Amino acid sequence: MSLVLKDISIRNFRNHESFKLEKPKRLIIIVGENASGKTNIVEALQLVTAAKSFRNPQWASVVSFNSTNCAVEFIFEQNKRHLEIKMEIENNKRSYYLNGKRKNVNEICGLTPGVIFIPDDLDIIKNSSEVRRELIDETGQQLSKNYNSILNDYKKTLKQRNNILKEQKERTIDQKVLDSWNENLVILGAMLFVNRIKIYKKLTEYASQYYLKLTSNEILTSEYIPSFNDNKEEIPYVSLFDLNKDAVEELLRKALNKVIYEEKTRGKTLIGPHRDEINFFINNREARSFASQGQQRSIALALKLGQLSLIRELSGNQPILLLDDVMSELDEKRRNELIKVIDGQIQTIITATDVLCFNGETLKNAQIIELKKS
Repeated sequence: MSLVLKDISIRNFRNHESFKLEKPKRLIIIVGENASGKTNIVEALQLVTAAKSFRNPQWASVVSFNSTNCAVEFIFEQNKRHLEIKMEIENNKRSYYLNGKRKNVNEICGLTPGVIFIPDDLDIIKNSSEVRRELIDETGQQLSKNYNSILNDYKKTLKQRNNILKEQKERTIDQKVLDSWNENLVILGAMLFVNRIKIYKKLTEYASQYYLKLTSNEILTSEYIPSFNDNKEEIPYVSLFDLNKDAVEELLRKALNKVIYEEKTRGKTLIGPHRDEINFFINNREARSFASQGQQRSIALALKLGQLSLIRELSGNQPILLLDDVMSELDEKRRNELIKVIDGQIQTIITATDVLCFNGETLKNAQIIELKKS
């Protein structure tokens, strides 16, 4: 099921009035000064692969000045099958098309899977658990339309329940209404948890393998702490992976009943997958507190490589890898390990301010595109 990228076309996207690349090589290096539009190309490509942007923009803001619409288009071949994916933005709305037929976002997300690595990802360990949860959820969304649907429904339910809890400070809430939203949160939260924990388990297993390659003698482990079990009294950590949906529902209901007074006081939901914690350890020492910057960056790289391998394993497709200005942030050993994994087998697009961080062999095999400030 190998996907081969045949054409990239971008029109009126941010500072790019027109950008076109036909018959691209497996490795593309886009070189340019800051503000030349390198990251804008990466963002456009992410919108076609993962159907989202790491910038989370207002859609109207990505349309070039003095233009009313923009478009990003990929053409792939897959076992002689022609696959044309197009995204258009007009009137602050996105539209997607597959071989000319209108599709919704869920149908596009993960169709041509992608992994993006940006400088902010290097801080994934020292940042909040929300960032680490998002990494798992983004992986799940590209692997399963069902995962994407569950996550979106959970977020909508969470938002509505939070609105109801905030109203508690101003007026008395109908308990039946709150009970109904409690049940929605429990059901969707349990479904999200059992799906997320499966992705987490496989992703962290891959990450541990890559981390060992990067460091030779350090062991990376991790811990997932659900909000319903933050003190580890309800259920031992080792059996988290064995929980089924019904068991998680019961644990969530019990935990919600314990904190309902505090939730009404604070006006927000305190139990659910949106509050789960994820921690990493190097040789049994918590990485967030004790790891050096180099170790934390190795974990970040290992997680991204793990994401790449997991998507490849479960989807059967090689993901497109988008690396935006991260090569200069990695030392030679980490860069070489990353290039080794790519090794001409993965469609990779790298942006950089210069080519000094690439060795001669890499440059020889790459298609180099130079951008000028507009």
